[in-house]
Amino acid sequence: MQPEYRIVRNIKKLIRSRGGWCVKIHGSPYQDSGTPDLLACYKGRFIAIELKTSRGVSSLEQREVKRAIIAAGGYAIITHLIGDVADVLDAVDKL
Repeated sequence: MQPEYRIVRNIKKLIRSRGGWCVKIHGSPYQDSGTPDLLACYKGRFIAIELKTSRGVSSLEQREVKRAIIAAGGYAIITHLIGDVADVLDAVDKL
């Protein structure tokens, strides 16, 4: 199992290698609950990524934020797999 920081690093590399922008969000007491770990922009599309280890479980707040982002027209995923992020980037490429 990869630790979360390695997953973050690899996903950031993937997004940036394809010309996208991304930033890791570090939680704080002043941040809204459920804010995704990575925020990205790829070809003008907003992408939010909540990262979990393979044993991690998303919280209710994280699932609600995911639904809200999708309802607003963005892309949002909760994953531990870099392939899931590549799939989102591929979907944007096909638009």
